[in-house]
Amino acid sequence: MQHRLRWCGWWGGVVVLFVGLGVVGLSPAVAQDMASVNPAQITINAYNNEVIIRNLRIQLPGSADGLELVPSDLVRASDGRAIPAQQISVTLDNSAAVPRTSGGGGTLVSSVVQIDLRGAAGGEFAGELLVRHAQGTLLIPLTVRVKHTWGLPLLALLGGLVAGIGLTTYRAQVQPLDELTARLKPLVAATDPTTQPPMPEPFRAALNEHIFDVTAALNGRDLGTARTALATAEGMYAQWRKQREAWQQQFDHLDALRETLAASPFTKQEQFTHQIAELERTAPQASSVADFAKQVAQTQQLAQSYLDQRTALQQLAAQVGTLTDPATQEQWMAAVRALQAEYDKLPLDAKAIDQHTAFATKVVAQRDQLEQVLLAEQEERRTRSLDAESFEVGGAAMATPKAPAMTLQGIELPPLPLLGAVGSNPSRSASQATWRLWLAFLLGYGVVLVLLAAGGFAELYAKNAVFGANGWADYLALMAWGFGAETSRVAITGMAGGVPGSNRSSDPPAA
Repeated sequence: MQHRLRWCGWWGGVVVLFVGLGVVGLSPAVAQDMASVNPAQITINAYNNEVIIRNLRIQLPGSADGLELVPSDLVRASDGRAIPAQQISVTLDNSAAVPRTSGGGGTLVSSVVQIDLRGAAGGEFAGELLVRHAQGTLLIPLTVRVKHTWGLPLLALLGGLVAGIGLTTYRAQVQPLDELTARLKPLVAATDPTTQPPMPEPFRAALNEHIFDVTAALNGRDLGTARTALATAEGMYAQWRKQREAWQQQFDHLDALRETLAASPFTKQEQFTHQIAELERTAPQASSVADFAKQVAQTQQLAQSYLDQRTALQQLAAQVGTLTDPATQEQWMAAVRALQAEYDKLPLDAKAIDQHTAFATKVVAQRDQLEQVLLAEQEERRTRSLDAESFEVGGAAMATPKAPAMTLQGIELPPLPLLGAVGSNPSRSASQATWRLWLAFLLGYGVVLVLLAAGGFAELYAKNAVFGANGWADYLALMAWGFGAETSRVAITGMAGGVPGSNRSSDPPAA
């Protein structure tokens, strides 16, 4: 049994050896019957303004008669867009066909493939190059990756960068001015005389002054002063707008008082008119309409007191005129003139109402005293009349001489108006500081131009073999990167700065 197994194994090895030798002997013949191309696959990366040329070497098993290369359309898989076959040309160099005599014969043919990519869209296109020969056909895979030239992508990146710088500059320098200017609009409209309801003239004049201050500060780029003046103007406008009816009522009272004073001229009319005008002028400065109403009420009280003292002096003068004793009458006339002089010196200030009250008390005391004198004279006259009748002196009663009536000169009071309720070398230090500011400014923008913008261009364009395949989306991505680069620069330089003045890093230092 062992002998048989050993015998079978020996003959099996002999068979395997002869089969292997047969395959090796036949392989050159089989290879000689097959065509081949070098390169077997064509892959091209190019720009869309190029004409690409590639050389092919075709190995045929026989002659080159009937050899033909037919290109197909190159189609983009994403949307079916194609580079037509008409833009692909193939030239056979039959004169360079070299018959192979070694190894069983065959022919080696060179050909030139030319692809016109001018105006082609970006993306990856795939197709085939069909090789037809007398012995059969051969397919050569053809892949073309097209990207747009760098000009427009660079402009897109720079456009985004410029837009970002513009926005940063606007937000740092212009936006604060625009915000304050926009806040001025309702205030300017409120000062229009045709606006209903119209704003009282004192508020309009005061608001116009603040608007002028804000405008002047904005023209001088003094944002601090502009904000302060604008806040004051807005507060004043809000105070009037919230209680416009109450404010208007107080101004109507003052107008009525002014008209009354104008209709009844008197000595201190000009002073009263000036006081009313000053009260109106300072109305916008009042803390509230209630505070202003209090001032109007004080003016009313002052006018009422002034009128009451005028009436009291007139009554006192009339009573003095009824005195029968010349000496007593002269004495009281002097007292009335003294009161008149004191009356003329009374201040027309609402804060001096206490002085008016004290003067009124003095006039009342003088009037009471005069009434006692008058009663005594009346009693004396009655007694004399009775005595005369008793003794029948002269057959008639003694006539009592009547003193001439006395008028109070120089006292004219208006009627009461109707009122309601550096180092050791400064020059060198300044030069060094300016140089450092310029260096910081250039480094700040170097971060954008070199690191951020250039890095984004390399990432989105240079490494993208098919830039433009997505149309405007690729360009918008570059613009967005450029825009974001400036935003990142502001954030980076802001964190790195952290010093006074760093918020103006977008501005170059003054020379």
